[in-house]
Amino acid sequence: VDISNNIIYGLKGHGSGSATNNTWGIMLLDGGGYNIYFNSINIPDNRTSTGSSDVQGGLYIASTVTNLNVRNNVISVTGAPGNLTSGSMYAVYSLATSPFTTSNYNSYYVTGSLNRVGFISSTAQATLTAWQTASGQDANSISSDPLFNSNTVLAPVTGSPLLAAGVQISGFTTDYVGANRNNPPSIGAYENAGDYAPPTISYTN
Repeated sequence: VDISNNIIYGLKGHGSGSATNNTWGIMLLDGGGYNIYFNSINIPDNRTSTGSSDVQGGLYIASTVTNLNVRNNVISVTGAPGNLTSGSMYAVYSLATSPFTTSNYNSYYVTGSLNRVGFISSTAQATLTAWQTASGQDANSISSDPLFNSNTVLAPVTGSPLLAAGVQISGFTTDYVGANRNNPPSIGAYENAGDYAPPTISYTN
């Protein structure tokens, strides 16, 4: 199963102690052999209520999932908990201890004191370095602000760290809007940078 060139944003849930009842950009509940390539996921605000066991975020991997190829994805999780004091959001939350065939050349951007890059081997991994050590993956992945045009326009602006930071994948030659992929390609669903978010203009008579 190929999951590629998707734009995912605008997710927000009330929060539940059961992770599978919460909101995730991509949720894998069973099976294996998934190819997850060139997706852009942005979750700037995901929760309205939570408890200490409440987890939500970008990519959810159930304990029985195997043989994942995860490359050239950008997952940005920056939702602030507001007045909430428990629960966490994750770029990648894996209940499987070793689900990956390959995970690399991704961008995981996480901010907020309660949010984490990943969860694997029953342990939260707060930083990209901790995630790399625990998962044995993502040696060439990055953790920088992707510089989206906006929270709903996930094309990168000029100077984005996503540009030319990916790895070429055979058979995946165009992006979300049909533009040709370069070699090396950009991370995420958009290949090219641009100014696509119009300004908001107001005036007083």
